[in-house]
Amino acid sequence: MRHLTRALAVTGLFVVAIFGCQQTPSDKIPVTAVSNDSQVVVELLPAEAKAAVGDTILVSLQVTANRGLSGADVELSFNSDYLQAIAFGDGDAFGPSPLRGKDHIDNESGLARIALARVGPSELVGPLEATLATIMFEIVGSPVETEISLSVARVELVDSDYNIVSDVLTSEAVLSIGQ
Repeated sequence: MRHLTRALAVTGLFVVAIFGCQQTPSDKIPVTAVSNDSQVVVELLPAEAKAAVGDTILVSLQVTANRGLSGADVELSFNSDYLQAIAFGDGDAFGPSPLRGKDHIDNESGLARIALARVGPSELVGPLEATLATIMFEIVGSPVETEISLSVARVELVDSDYNIVSDVLTSEAVLSIGQ
């Protein structure tokens, strides 16, 4: 019964992520760091990069956790005047062939969302350092101040025991854009 309950919890999160990716609210959801002793960190790498208008840049969503993960739903926020999201790529955090929801890229509002889940039970229950996903951006404009940020607007993770992870810290990436 316990495994059925957990499996239903992960399935429910994944269904919400799949159908939730089809429409994104216009309001951006702020990320709040819970505490400095968080056991899970999702960061955008490279944390700093230089690029010029017309370049493409690949950004990784890296996760560091003291436990294995079974699922993720991540939304990124970016300034669409200067960046356009092109496509997501799979990472290695959920094995070689993760189950993937419908990617949602909204270049008008500057939001990109991906939902991923491990196929089958998680064999990894210990520490994890892996890539959740990658996303490719095209630099389409140059801001007056030359630096723009890309941030994790929202993240929901499910651990290897099918529990929602509540103690997630996030970081942002800073892009310096030249002419």
